[in-house]
Amino acid sequence: MLLLLLYLLLTYSLIYYGGLYQNPGSFAFAQIILFIIIAYSFYSNLFLNKKVPFLLIILAYAILAVWTIINSPFPQVDSFVILKEAPLKLLMGINPYDSLYTKIYAGITPNYYNYLPFSFITTLPSVLIFGDPRYTIIFGNILCAIIFQKIFIKSRNDIVLNTFILSYLFLPRSFYILEHMYLDSTIFLFFILTIYFYHKKNINFALLSLGICLLFKQHILILLPLLLNKTVFKHIKARNIIYIFIPFLLPLYFLIRNPYAFIRNTIGFFNPLFIPVPIKYSLTLYGFAQNNINASGKAMGGLIIALGLIFIVIYLFILFKRKSLFFSWKISLAFYFFTFFTYYGFYNHYYLIAQFLLLDIMLNYFRLNIFNPNKLLAKK
Repeated sequence: MLLLLLYLLLTYSLIYYGGLYQNPGSFAFAQIILFIIIAYSFYSNLFLNKKVPFLLIILAYAILAVWTIINSPFPQVDSFVILKEAPLKLLMGINPYDSLYTKIYAGITPNYYNYLPFSFITTLPSVLIFGDPRYTIIFGNILCAIIFQKIFIKSRNDIVLNTFILSYLFLPRSFYILEHMYLDSTIFLFFILTIYFYHKKNINFALLSLGICLLFKQHILILLPLLLNKTVFKHIKARNIIYIFIPFLLPLYFLIRNPYAFIRNTIGFFNPLFIPVPIKYSLTLYGFAQNNINASGKAMGGLIIALGLIFIVIYLFILFKRKSLFFSWKISLAFYFFTFFTYYGFYNHYYLIAQFLLLDIMLNYFRLNIFNPNKLLAKK
């Protein structure tokens, strides 16, 4: 049954393929290749009872990912432009938070960098080597797939595990996320690295990876209270906890270097009165109200406050609901309700939630306790 559900997800991926700026010919070719991959995997797993070779899955993903970049070299989206240009500005000694970027949108001055510092640190190698930050996502997703293999090596069913990995790499619109250079897959990678190092009993590197995971986008910081909950790290010694905060020295540096620019970009950017993003099209309750309720600006401002309070109540419930909610499920819920009950949420935000939900399914299927590798989950 689980395999069938995963193939339903993959079929949806085929229908809802990504790549907004590709031409129809390259788009159709990629869909044909993806169909062949899914059909071959389905036949091998369910009819021949044979796993699809892991290297074949990786190769197929790499080919389609590179194909996407080649056929969409200059997507007209600010996330791609600033993540391509910010690392180069950093190398020239220019503060990315106090810079002007290539103009993309009419009527909007591109003088903002709205991500946290590890965004341009992680894309720097790809920009230098390939001239394109999106290769960071490709290498990150492949590394994530390899880590899945290592994490579940003792408890795995190879057919199910490889189908999980196939589903992860080809989640619906994964190539849309790649094309637009959205950071969500990279954020997820560092969380998976946290799990990997934790299972290797390298606690310091696990906490270091977790600290980096928190410093790509501002809303990821809502995980910090969950992560510091005693039920998660109850057996970690106090002296280790400092490693989760070491990466915070990087944003602190940019804050000290130019407080106004850093705060304007990382906090002021999200002021609903001035945000250069069309939030009325956001996939949130606020976005729905904007498009379906004829209300004044003051009323919509009140709605933002009310929705924020609703999220806080739900978040506190998730935070203190310790035993009945599995940790990766807590993360998914926290991200979902934060996105849905704020004014700023788009497809890529829900894509990250989908990645954590898939992880939750994997952990439950293989009965693996995320923060205790020597203890399996109890069967329900």
